[in-house]
Amino acid sequence: MTSAAAPPAAAPRLDAEQVLTRLLRLIRETERVEQFTPERLRTAFGVDFRVFEPGYCGYGERLSPRWTYGMEMREKIAVGPRFNFSFNASGDDAPAEEICALDYGRFAAELEAMGSQRQAQRGAFLADWFDRPGMRVIVKQQRLAPGEDARACVRDVSIP
Repeated sequence: MTSAAAPPAAAPRLDAEQVLTRLLRLIRETERVEQFTPERLRTAFGVDFRVFEPGYCGYGERLSPRWTYGMEMREKIAVGPRFNFSFNASGDDAPAEEICALDYGRFAAELEAMGSQRQAQRGAFLADWFDRPGMRVIVKQQRLAPGEDARACVRDVSIP
């Protein structure tokens, strides 16, 4: 008696590089976070954002057995609208190389090429703020190895 092989896991609709590239394009083509409507996000990423309640939508998927990503847009919260994107590891041993096809240096350079001014913020998380008229983009990074010169990956992006 033979047993059927388990079906392969569905391939992600967007890989790590594609999702970050599309996020950069959305930022480039948008003046303010208030313009991140479910329809605009659906067009930018080519995926259906689920509306959880009026003013709150999101999308996420598994990239690999060890990584997922998620995006959410909240139009109506006390501090104003906010878009969040993050890569999420299933454990401490998830190799960051899997999310680093478009690394932090390249992502930051793209934001600066759009006219954003970088402000380094250090603390519990390594993060930089990129400001341009009408929009602030906060990017947190994860280094592949200890040390200032180590290659870094984008871990999450917030746009308040």
